[in-house]
Amino acid sequence: METMPMDEERKSTGQDELKQHIEEMLRQENRKTPETLRETAWLLESLAALMEQSGSGDIDGEKVSAYGIYAVKYIQTHFKEKIRIRDLAEHIGVSRSYLTQLIQKEVGMSPQEYLTSVRMGYAKQHLSKTDDLIRDVAAGCGYEDALAFSKAFKRNFGISPSEYRSQSRNGENTRI
Repeated sequence: METMPMDEERKSTGQDELKQHIEEMLRQENRKTPETLRETAWLLESLAALMEQSGSGDIDGEKVSAYGIYAVKYIQTHFKEKIRIRDLAEHIGVSRSYLTQLIQKEVGMSPQEYLTSVRMGYAKQHLSKTDDLIRDVAAGCGYEDALAFSKAFKRNFGISPSEYRSQSRNGENTRI
């Protein structure tokens, strides 16, 4: 029986685990409404774009870690909840600093920056496509406080959530 070289074995394991995570996300019962399918598509597209930006697009065993993939998927699927990187690291079974390195390698930003990026992307989508109240959008993307959400949104994009909604509805080029 031939054995795979270590790099090939890691590549195969990484690809298999990524496929399993994506298939599991798509099989979840709560993913069967049009809204949740759009959300899943947005999360997957976001992951693909971030992997391309960070140079991690090729799953080659050297760039992809099963822990990193799991952490990124966890953030994408739990961003509406309170997430602490320390708790996530403990859940996965690695140190906080190692998890930070893994996520940095996967998406090109710190875990907190990535969490904020996912939340802000979700917020932009909902502000432009729904009439939900700002506080409901804030709660929907993991912020308990609408004011904290509004400040984070303005810090990230330079305009308030309501200004963004207005501009996106009026067809103005928001550049964000």
